[in-house]
Amino acid sequence: MPYTLRKYDGTVLTTLEDGVVDSASSSIYLIGKDVTNYGTTQNDNFLWLVENFAGTIEPQNKVQGQIWFDKGSLQPKIYDGYEWRNLSLSSTGASGATNAAIGELRFDTETEQLYAKGASAEVLIGPEKVRGFGTTRLVSLKILDTVSVGHACIVMYADAEIIGVISNDEFDVKNTEAIYASGITHVGRGLTFTPGFNLTSDKAYAVVSENEIITGNWTFTSTNGVSIGGTVLGKSGVNFVVSNEGAEVQFNATTISPVGSSTTLGTQSKKFTKVYTSEVNAGSSISDISLVGQFSLNSSSQIYPATDNSILFGKANARWGTVFTTGLNAGSVSSSGTITGNWTLGAGSSFDVSNGSFVSGNASVGELSTNKLVTRLISSGSTSTTGLIEGDWSLTANSKLRSTYADIAEKYASDKDYDPGTVVVFGGVSEVTASSKFEDSAVAGIVTTNPAQILNDGLKESVAIALVGRVPCKVVGNIKKGDLLVTSDVRGVATSSKSAKAGTLLGKAMENYSSDKIGTIEVMVLRG
Repeated sequence: MPYTLRKYDGTVLTTLEDGVVDSASSSIYLIGKDVTNYGTTQNDNFLWLVENFAGTIEPQNKVQGQIWFDKGSLQPKIYDGYEWRNLSLSSTGASGATNAAIGELRFDTETEQLYAKGASAEVLIGPEKVRGFGTTRLVSLKILDTVSVGHACIVMYADAEIIGVISNDEFDVKNTEAIYASGITHVGRGLTFTPGFNLTSDKAYAVVSENEIITGNWTFTSTNGVSIGGTVLGKSGVNFVVSNEGAEVQFNATTISPVGSSTTLGTQSKKFTKVYTSEVNAGSSISDISLVGQFSLNSSSQIYPATDNSILFGKANARWGTVFTTGLNAGSVSSSGTITGNWTLGAGSSFDVSNGSFVSGNASVGELSTNKLVTRLISSGSTSTTGLIEGDWSLTANSKLRSTYADIAEKYASDKDYDPGTVVVFGGVSEVTASSKFEDSAVAGIVTTNPAQILNDGLKESVAIALVGRVPCKVVGNIKKGDLLVTSDVRGVATSSKSAKAGTLLGKAMENYSSDKIGTIEVMVLRG
């Protein structure tokens, strides 16, 4: 009598008939009832299960969850229903297994470090340490400041002691952090050492073309110092101090004076990165001082005279060649300033008075008043911005008013916003709607694409219909150049008419067209 085999989850694997050995449903032989001499077959099954089908070729007729030992890679694998996936191997001990497979993990019980087998040798995963000493490594940590904002930092450990922190930010450390307990209460941008640890080197160099900056409190012993131009500062009796309060340099709270008036502080190739001072003085009000090179002010700095409206910026016989600025300001809108002399705008330049006034004669605010304005362009600012021309205007003899686009249009109230080229008729819930029947005498025209002029432009919820000129128009059917065009029975689309009835004409075709699909051609607008 046949019986059914079910997997652990209850799904049916197969039904075994009496006297049958099934080798197609799984990787082992499934033995039905009344099979004779089945002992060898069953023992094969037991052996294969014990050795997990060990071989270089994967088992056939595999089932989800089945384990196979791949002799080629020396890796046990499990079938997930889609593919064979490696089962991780791991070991413990002071050295790895001789035949360890790539990816196999080993935990070194002596150094408490984790290794992974690579293609040719074991690779240390971590942690980094020196055998016989405490933690010695770099650790990436989030360190909180005094308002509990996190900062990404690298903490340096040597023999289980924190010796310093590397950070991209400057902040005060929260008192619950481990580095605070080590003595680092403030982290600077860059490398901050734990108090008691020093940077020791015979020589320290700045990267070529980069600035070298010293911040913090530094102490020079009586036998060492800083050499500037051959003179050693910081030896006994000089009291050379570099502090983080404005990065100031102090020499017994006195001044640094040159031997003569021709002494240079620094050289062309060895410049000071920053000089902090409250005054640069030429010595008297009649002496001149020169600045050579390019200087820039940062975003929070200013240059201004000591008293209001009292200092010249340049003078009549010593003018600036060019002044680059984004604003000339008299101080307030109620203050007056004066521009003297004849000024010319350079090529490609403009003078924008949209937020103020440019007054000539008795012109009002925001206007330019002149007897004659010579220009190649009058612009509202963009094609989407509307400008106004006010007053009576006429063209002089031999003058022309040219247009880039080819039609004059007028706006009509519409039941919806139709695409350019759509054919509309008078009707619907508003003034016009899309056409829908052949030779409709209610035809209104074609929705314009880029009109040269729009009449009735203030009308809302409307479309602009071409009155005269040439426009793109949606068409269908067989059309020859010069054919009369009328409405078709396709909504919003024109077609050709051999003899258009009076009042149905909307234009003449300027191109040939032949298709039962909707297309677009140029049309000369006609009415009749």
